This record gives sequence, structure tokens and C-alpha cells, in this order.
Amino acid sequence: MIGLNVSEAGHIVNLIPPVDGNAGAPVTAQGFSMKGWDHVSIIIQLGVTAAAPTSIILVSSTAASAGTTTQLAFRYYSQTTAGASKDVLTGPTVAVAATGIASPTANDNVFYVIELDSTELPDGQPYLQLQITNPSSSILNSAVAILSAGRQQYQGSASVTA
Repeated sequence: MIGLNVSEAGHIVNLIPPVDGNAGAPVTAQGFSMKGWDHVSIIIQLGVTAAAPTSIILVSSTAASAGTTTQLAFRYYSQTTAGASKDVLTGPTVAVAATGIASPTANDNVFYVIELDSTELPDGQPYLQLQITNPSSSILNSAVAILSAGRQQYQGSASVTA
């Protein structure tokens, strides 16, 4: 095989299947664990937007669905220009504060890529959860996480949500 086979060299987690986040509340992804993995790339796609999301936040925790939580600072890349080539990302944004991406674009059909190493997680908080806060207007959201640099990789990797 030539190139990167993500299905074998990493682990894919469908964080937010495509959903219309129009309730004025955050669209919150299922928590997933970084145990056994050294890096995660989180790809967030925003489709048709009636208004900009208010924030994109990444939270670490001690458990998949509860426990002690900490909002994280992170670095990201983006493609947010309307009508631009859809495969050209900006250079990395220096780590944003723990408040996340505070002013996402209102442009349609854009995406963000969050990059995070396991060493950036607080001790004892291996779980991550993505939150996209939407206004009351309709916004199509989806997100997927790709875990890589497995510490004990094997084919048929186990679920990382539990």
C-alpha cells in the first residue's frame, strides 16, 4: 500500500454525525479517550450557516461523559473563505485560549482542523469532548477525530469512547 492508510495507522471516531444545530445550545460530541494514542486531529465541518457559531471548544475530562473537566487551549488550521479552494488550509493558528475559537466564520461550507498531542492534556484527564455552540439560527455541523501515533497499535483497534 502506498500512502497513509488511516483505518490501519490510526483510529477514526465519528464525533458529530451531520446535524442541524439550531437549538441555540451547544452540539456536544461523545467523549473519547486518548489512552494509547499520542495525537488527535479533529476535523470540524460547517455546512450551510444562517449565522456564525458562537464558539468551538475542546474539553478534557476524567471520564467519557462526566467527571472533572478542563477547557483546553489548542492550535488549529482552517479553511473559512467563501468561494475559495476548499483544500487550502491556513497555517497553524498559535494556540487559542481555553475559550476556544471564539469567532468562527459565518461562511458556508468551511472547515477547521484542531491538532492536539496527548502531552497537552491535564494529568488524569485522557478524555476529550468537542462542543460547537450555535446561535438560534440553523447551522449544519459535523466532526470526526483521527487518532494517530498509537503507543500500542494493532489492527482492528478497540473503541476509544469507553
